[in-house]
Amino acid sequence: MRFELYGRDRVGTVTWAGPGKVELDVADDGKRRFFERFFASEAAMMCGPVGAEEMACERRDASPDSFMRALYELSAYSLVARPLDDGEGAQA
Repeated sequence: MRFELYGRDRVGTVTWAGPGKVELDVADDGKRRFFERFFASEAAMMCGPVGAEEMACERRDASPDSFMRALYELSAYSLVARPLDDGEGAQA
């Protein structure tokens, strides 16, 4: 799964390459370090059925689902992720 990241302009690309592996193609060193820390960090969320909710946490690079949730979370930083078709059928 590969995505282009945009703020006001194109920031770079991010690819989920497997558990714990996110590949970044970001030219700006400061932004690259931000994304390295962001995807390697853990996110906490509520999960479970209504009435039996519980807290869960996971690394943002642990699975395709956690990677997709992390891309959604980037909107808090005014960033947009657009899927790229890399021959493997990028999933949105």
